[in-house]
Amino acid sequence: EITGNASAANDAEGSDGPFCTPFRYAGKDLLLLSGYHEGDELVTHRLALVTAEGAVQWKMDQEFEHHEREKYWIGNFSGVDVDGDGSDELINEASSSHWGADSTWLNVSKVIPDGVQALTSSDAAILLSENNEAAADPDDPDGEVIACDGKLEFVAASTGRNIVVSYTGTGCAAPKRTWSLQAGTLTEVK
Repeated sequence: EITGNASAANDAEGSDGPFCTPFRYAGKDLLLLSGYHEGDELVTHRLALVTAEGAVQWKMDQEFEHHEREKYWIGNFSGVDVDGDGSDELINEASSSHWGADSTWLNVSKVIPDGVQALTSSDAAILLSENNEAAADPDDPDGEVIACDGKLEFVAASTGRNIVVSYTGTGCAAPKRTWSLQAGTLTEVK
């Protein structure tokens, strides 16, 4: 049934996906469909919230060039009610690999009627892993090698859930970091 309704999010040949996960939005239990379509010039990432019967409640397309998809990877989306308001936030891991430096981070966004509102950015990223071992210059005595991995958890809080990442490895900035979403703002809990 769900696979048959996937065309609401991803209906073209050359697609990657769609992936389907439960998602709560505006008081309704819905399904989040996520997938890619590779065209001649652009890659389209399609997201849609649909009912079990296939009725589209919300949808969004993001377009980017092929080389951006090769450099950056956007993982499957899921939903977690981080702020406790009864609607899930969009959660996904993304990663990049450039010149031997690899990193993975968590994207958190709020679904709004005309798209998504990013709650994380490159300036306020939730880092999940970082590894520059392949990029480190062995002849540079000041070059710091970083090989840090994080374990992600969503921990119940007074309202919603805190995002907690526990780190292990070499060069980690901290052993554990925690973020909270309150009044539409994602902030690190110190």
